Amino acid sequence: MRKLCMIVLLAAGAATSLRPAMAESLKEAFDGFGLPGEWAGICGVPASLNNVHFRWTVLSESKGQMITDYGVPPLSYYDVSFAQLLDDDRIRLKLLNKESGANLDMIMQKQDGRIHTISSVRSDGTVLIKDGRYVPGGGGTLRQEHCK
Repeated sequence: MRKLCMIVLLAAGAATSLRPAMAESLKEAFDGFGLPGEWAGICGVPASLNNVHFRWTVLSESKGQMITDYGVPPLSYYDVSFAQLLDDDRIRLKLLNKESGANLDMIMQKQDGRIHTISSVRSDGTVLIKDGRYVPGGGGTLRQEHCK
């Protein structure tokens, strides 16, 4: 029995050490993922419907903001109330669209220095993006490079 308890404790410790370190604040998650700043499909090209620019900002330890620029007014503003590093390449975010009041639960993935949204679900359960593709339609989400 003593040996079994020791094995269980060692296994639990090993499993714990394999989990990614969780950020303790929104700011730590943003910084750990490298999110703050401007992101776009092509940084040197002005914002447009085909080259949307996203600005991610840390406002405090527990608050952030995303501004979406489509190249034509108005800009879209989102409050970010939660951020969690899922692993080195994925971050989970909770956003509130300030114009529509829609709450979003989003997961972004980083690959080859670019980020893109792989999941986005409204608080009412409506899936907007699944597996990196828009629902409906199936087109892939924009892969963005870090501009500044």
